[in-house]
Amino acid sequence: MNKAKVNGLSSEKVTALREALGTLIDMNDLLDPGEDANQVRDTNLIIEFMREALSAYIPEPNPGRKNWEVECSDCGETPTVGDTGLCGPCCFVKEATRGGNRYT
Repeated sequence: MNKAKVNGLSSEKVTALREALGTLIDMNDLLDPGEDANQVRDTNLIIEFMREALSAYIPEPNPGRKNWEVECSDCGETPTVGDTGLCGPCCFVKEATRGGNRYT
């Protein structure tokens, strides 16, 4: 599957797909590979397909607004600023809050 935008997937659908993938992985871990070999194989194929679909998801452009779907490429915090891929502190290099705005 190429990395092009996956049409028709809203952020709600992507969230539901991620939750379903987690549930499927948990259920697959409960199967006995010796007794359920075919089911384990089939489930692993479905898991791989779901992971590919999620990796190809690119959120809609969001210029200048907070983007809660994408984590900061520098520190992993959300939200990010528009399409920069960086949170506010990392984007604007505010050292006091760079790497996350922690309240400690």
